Amino acid sequence: MRRLYWYFEIFLFFSSVLSQFMNPVWQQYYPASHTWATISEIQNRFRRIRMGKGQYRMLPSGNAEISCEFPDSMLMISNVIWERADMGTRDLNVLYRRHGITHQYDVHTRPHGSTLHIFDVTPLDRGLYRCLASALDPNTNQMVTLFQDTEFNPEFNRPYGYY
Repeated sequence: MRRLYWYFEIFLFFSSVLSQFMNPVWQQYYPASHTWATISEIQNRFRRIRMGKGQYRMLPSGNAEISCEFPDSMLMISNVIWERADMGTRDLNVLYRRHGITHQYDVHTRPHGSTLHIFDVTPLDRGLYRCLASALDPNTNQMVTLFQDTEFNPEFNRPYGYY
């Protein structure tokens, strides 16, 4: 019985490692398994369009600003939301609570962009941040989801400024 249990543990370990290689979280715009959605829901999802790349700026106070700006030609329909694309979570509070850290951040929105302010930056804040917004494509008159990725990888001993 003990040997069977040991084989089962090995199987679980290798299957979880293999699943991370086959479907890394940071590459998934939509989950690979669509069992939770009907076919019509999948077909009716808005097309995602990458619109450039965001940037970040370290501030002298130990804080950081991550910004994204979308073109004025797109008719923005929703506010910009932020997610940690490498962690697979849209709710940044959940991410910090999962690690037992109380962390503060603030979001400032503009008509065609947004800035995520992270207070007291720590190594846990390093990662891939994605800003998303719904917009109307003027060429096709269809709803699309715009997004920009920002690789936030600050070096704490570098001078302050944009990266």
